[in-house]
Amino acid sequence: MCEWISLQADARELSDHFRIDQVLEGLSGANGGMLKPTEHIPIILGKQGSRVLDRYYWGIFPFWAKDSIHARSESIRDHHAYRQIFAKQRCIIPCDGFYYRVPLGRRKEKQIRITLNERRFFGLAGLYDVWVSPAGTEYRSCTIMTTPSAEPLAAYHPRTPVILEEDTMELWLHPQPRDEDRMYGLFKPYAASALRIQA
Repeated sequence: MCEWISLQADARELSDHFRIDQVLEGLSGANGGMLKPTEHIPIILGKQGSRVLDRYYWGIFPFWAKDSIHARSESIRDHHAYRQIFAKQRCIIPCDGFYYRVPLGRRKEKQIRITLNERRFFGLAGLYDVWVSPAGTEYRSCTIMTTPSAEPLAAYHPRTPVILEEDTMELWLHPQPRDEDRMYGLFKPYAASALRIQA
């Protein structure tokens, strides 16, 4: 699956592109280079009709999910814990690319980078959770939603992140009461013609 994402931008650039209303303290600097699972990554939350840029741990916590780094979109309706989070705790994960690690045999591998032809930045559909341990420690975490890959990405991996169109980000963050079916309709591979694959 998507092993890493990349994001080289500062908070101002992200605010302009994603129409962010509030940047939380500590996020004013640049986000440089590769962002990996189990690190804290920038995410965009929808709060009371506004967009807020925050930073959450990549890997939903506690680890009740079989794959906490990614959430299979086709399993959301059947997975009780994910279904509850999906109802109210969706986020956008901003990036400028994501990576597959493709084995070449004999312990060799190569990285495949995926970007968009027409956009420098784009948003991946995500879910987030906030869990408080019995000791009172707060854990804020997120996961990336995935869908089955279509060609040409299927040649590298059977799953791909759900990429949101610009005009569906508001639906994802602030849906209306009857928008659930429209939101499930977002879980599909991105148009191959819009992708740039750097092998």
